[in-house]
Amino acid sequence: MVRISFKKQREIGFSPVSLTGGVKSEKNDAIIDFESSLERDFIIKIEYDHNVVRYCEQPIKIYYDDKYYVPDFYVELKNGKKKLIEIKYIEDLKENKSVYKRKFKAAAEFCFQNGLEFLILSEIDIRDYKLYNAKFFLNYKSKKNIIPFGDLKIIRSVFWSEGDLSVSKLIELSAVSKERRGQLLYVLWWMIANDYVYFNNNSKIGMDTILSLSKL
Repeated sequence: MVRISFKKQREIGFSPVSLTGGVKSEKNDAIIDFESSLERDFIIKIEYDHNVVRYCEQPIKIYYDDKYYVPDFYVELKNGKKKLIEIKYIEDLKENKSVYKRKFKAAAEFCFQNGLEFLILSEIDIRDYKLYNAKFFLNYKSKKNIIPFGDLKIIRSVFWSEGDLSVSKLIELSAVSKERRGQLLYVLWWMIANDYVYFNNNSKIGMDTILSLSKL
């Protein structure tokens, strides 16, 4: 079984033709570099994904012929699965199909031999409602947020009394004043972001979204 060192095998520098930069990762306690807006969106998505334990960029060199190929990301899941992931725009995959064919084949063979899964993800796979939700909830997920325990009890007590509720109905039943409802809405977003309250993450979060204290 191959070991991933979490040390970048290829540095990402400035590019005049694509967006480059870094995203602060609480899961890895590090800055994760990206070299396209699609890679940035992927990082945001898996940073929020509760099934992802840790990940890194530019994880390993896969040698083939007299060359080597470095996939974009390595991802470990809670269920023990480990993946090497390549991020590419659909148009790029079409235009450079012959260029990528050999390196992707080498990556697939490498993963098969080492108990990994190799995936090629495009904007269709990444830019969906889950990404929208991730961008929204990452603002609330931070461990630095201070949440009053009493507010958590108020929201939980409404769930225990009423069962599954929409966001708007839950907040309506949790407080009378507009100011207090605003405070409790912040607490509710924090609870969702940290996996204490659940909803169908395949749909866009909104005030009409149905929430549950147990996984749907």
